[in-house]
Amino acid sequence: MKNMCFIRSNIVIFSTLKQWRIPMSGLAPSLSRKEREFIQRRESILNTALSLFAEKGFHQVSMSEIAKESEFSVGSLYNFFPNKEALYKAMILEKTGGVCRQLDHVINCDSDEFTKICRWIEKKIELYRENIGIFRLFLSETMGINAIVRSQISILLKDKQHKLREDLAVLFSAAMEKKLLPPMGEPIVLAIALDGICNALLNAEEEIPFKKNIDADTILHIFFGNILSSQQKNDQQKVLFHQNPTTAPPS
Repeated sequence: MKNMCFIRSNIVIFSTLKQWRIPMSGLAPSLSRKEREFIQRRESILNTALSLFAEKGFHQVSMSEIAKESEFSVGSLYNFFPNKEALYKAMILEKTGGVCRQLDHVINCDSDEFTKICRWIEKKIELYRENIGIFRLFLSETMGINAIVRSQISILLKDKQHKLREDLAVLFSAAMEKKLLPPMGEPIVLAIALDGICNALLNAEEEIPFKKNIDADTILHIFFGNILSSQQKNDQQKVLFHQNPTTAPPS
């Protein structure tokens, strides 16, 4: 009965994850056939484990079951991963690594800094929705795994998050320096705040029946709306003052 309740409560996770697979790596032509086969088999195991964890929960799945569903012997499975915790760790880190790389691509694209910030928000929302299953799995299962492995995953994920926020802070700094944004505060504080707002609103979608899904415009309005509106209003007042010097100058 307990297992059935778990499966019912995670049916959304399973249905979402069935649509997602860890993509085959861009296998370099220089790799030998044996090396390419090793990578492909490893990724096949990760995909199988992902589906099983989502359907049954981490603790209800054994290495023997993963081996059977992957069509490998148990001994062969242990050639790839020494234990189930190591397999889970690889699965989480490889997926989050892919998310970080896509956000890095936005940060390094050929646009002005404010446009990059807007695109970063759009991409973050897109990636969250594409990978909602793996995020839910992480939140529901990670607390129950080995404490050492859990700590390792936590440290590595925090490092990734810190790097993303530092890169976002660089965009804020440059945008304010180039006057694409008015002075708003410390860039790293702004980066943490924007990332936090995105995370909070996207997570809240699971609990609060919003009239419509959170989109980039909503977050932009919350974070920049009043600031940009005030700046635009001030610019308009300056234009009016130059046209009619008797008008009170903007403060």
